[in-house]
Amino acid sequence: MKKTNTRKIIAVLAAVAVLCCTGCAGMKDIRDMNILSFNMKSLSLRGLEDISATLEATVDNPARNITVESLDGTAFRNGKALGTFLVQPFTIPGRDTSEVEIDCRLAIDKDFPALELMGIASHFNADEFTVDITLKARIGKGACHKVSFKEIPLKYFIDNSNALRNGQNY
Repeated sequence: MKKTNTRKIIAVLAAVAVLCCTGCAGMKDIRDMNILSFNMKSLSLRGLEDISATLEATVDNPARNITVESLDGTAFRNGKALGTFLVQPFTIPGRDTSEVEIDCRLAIDKDFPALELMGIASHFNADEFTVDITLKARIGKGACHKVSFKEIPLKYFIDNSNALRNGQNY
């Protein structure tokens, strides 16, 4: 599998994770959070079984601290489950622009054809992917909010990275 395309997949999943944080509260300043950049710090492949990555995002958060307690979901390609992903808990510091480290893992579904997986690596097309996401986050010391999104096109997050900040719901 080509590392460049695998990095794109992991980067997009991490972007989804951070972008979903903006949808967990009704406060205007949370929606004003900006993701300024993404960098891949590490990438680890374990055959055709799973992909682990550590990403670093630069986030401008004008609100209080946001703690993502759990974030997981399923990635689909053309309606077939590609695999499940899990993001380790992380905190986005409030009232600051900071670097946030995000550890994530994508476990490839055992029924997903290996040849199709190789095709993704050689020709990544975001139009073919959708994600289901469940996110639990806490703003400051407040109550934990749980948000679920179903069948969100990956292309939606790429083309409309500020859609959640603007209060749009998919």
